[in-house]
Amino acid sequence: MAGRVLDARGDPIKNAIVEIWQVDHNAIYLAERDSRSDFDPNFQGFGRLETASNGEYRFRTIKPIPYPGRLAPHIHFKIRTPGHEPWTTQLYIKGYPTNQRDGIYRGIGDAKAQESVTVDFAPIKGSPIGEMGAKFDIVLGWTAKG
Repeated sequence: MAGRVLDARGDPIKNAIVEIWQVDHNAIYLAERDSRSDFDPNFQGFGRLETASNGEYRFRTIKPIPYPGRLAPHIHFKIRTPGHEPWTTQLYIKGYPTNQRDGIYRGIGDAKAQESVTVDFAPIKGSPIGEMGAKFDIVLGWTAKG
């Protein structure tokens, strides 16, 4: 999964902190591990990095899955930039059959707003293990300084 963090003009935001978190393949969040024994010990469940000078970020993770209470598979994102409040969103899988039955996804609003947080997970050409990739550019509603 990769993308860029951009400002309202489409200019890259360098040094933004991008955090992600999601459930493992057993639908367990990292915070639930103390009370569950069936979590995947090989899945970290979160990531954090700083964007490059071109605003780019890149994570290696698993394709998200639904879990009880959330019918739309998703990955949480939090973006932190100096001088602004942290901004949180979620990435959803394009075409997933239960997206429209998920209360949070439906609450996003109109189809264009939903489309802005819904991405295709496509096979990576030449991957010997069947990896998939997704591109998710995040546009913040302000203009970067300097």
